[in-house]
Amino acid sequence: MRQRSIIYALFLAIGIILLLSSYIAKASGNLLVGDTSKDLGVVIISLVLVDLLWKLVGGDPLSKEIAELKKYNNLHAVALEGGLEGLILKANDAKTEVDWLEMIKKSQEHIDICGHTLVDIAEKPDWVSALKNRAESGVHIRLILNSPSNPTLPNGINPDIPNLPKMMEDMKFSWNKFTELQNSLPVDKQSNLSVVQIKTDILFINIRRFDEKLYLLHYLYSTLNEYCPVFIFEGHQKQLFKLYLDEFNKIYSHNL
Repeated sequence: MRQRSIIYALFLAIGIILLLSSYIAKASGNLLVGDTSKDLGVVIISLVLVDLLWKLVGGDPLSKEIAELKKYNNLHAVALEGGLEGLILKANDAKTEVDWLEMIKKSQEHIDICGHTLVDIAEKPDWVSALKNRAESGVHIRLILNSPSNPTLPNGINPDIPNLPKMMEDMKFSWNKFTELQNSLPVDKQSNLSVVQIKTDILFINIRRFDEKLYLLHYLYSTLNEYCPVFIFEGHQKQLFKLYLDEFNKIYSHNL
């Protein structure tokens, strides 16, 4: 600290000397030397004062801001490249932050949805009706849900969360509702909607894709789904969007 004080005093002295030299030079008619000495003196004294103030407030605030901006820019660049548009910290909040029914109604080309039960869709008549309308309009809809007879199902469910029996009942209900929906479509439109059951695989993800937007939830063993985060991706050509859509495609094709 003493060494820094000596440096401050030295530079302040140099700054003052330069200002005095500026005054003397201008008084003797040497304006160029006077202006140069003044500018250097002001710069040196300003640097000393700014550095002293930064130390008094705990460091260089601009450096901290620059570091934060750099970190943010790096994160933004990675997100932009991958197609990450947003994040919902808890899936339960998605019920109010995302209008799922409107997402279905607005879809023009593709709807891809996978999850353990999809009962939140199957039990809502207006959602099922919207899916039917989209299929009749030419939208390609693929639905994937688990089979209650899948032997791997207990391996992916935490036994400390005793909801497996209810989930299995929901799977049966959703399967019946969606196959009924498919059969209710005109014959020439039935191929626009397909529903498959996962018979032997373990499902790790919940995906809801509507054209260029994809919502992703990773199932976690340690907590209920409503407390899992939901990642939002946009742009089917972006890296992360393509990665998870490819995952959906493989699960779908493997269980046809």
